[in-house]
Amino acid sequence: MQVSVSPEIGDLLDSAAEISKQRGKYFVGVEHLFEAIAQTSHKLPKPIAEKYLVLLQKTSQAAQAHSWVGVPPTVGGEVYYTPRCAGLTSEAARLSD
Repeated sequence: MQVSVSPEIGDLLDSAAEISKQRGKYFVGVEHLFEAIAQTSHKLPKPIAEKYLVLLQKTSQAAQAHSWVGVPPTVGGEVYYTPRCAGLTSEAARLSD
């Protein structure tokens, strides 16, 4: 599934993919996306960061603790996006229009 996103969101997804690979995973889940957002929180609008950053960090930690541990359906270490992450990205793209 290909979703058109802004360069900023593309960079965020690339960061999430890198976080996933650093952990030995080859899928990008919401836990990786949340961590990428938390790591670049300086790019969030200040009111959003002030209101939600602590919650985002806690949610990111909880999501990591309950991360999927199955076998990826790809060969050769190709990174893929979980349906939940793809859905989140699609919804963000829809809302931005």
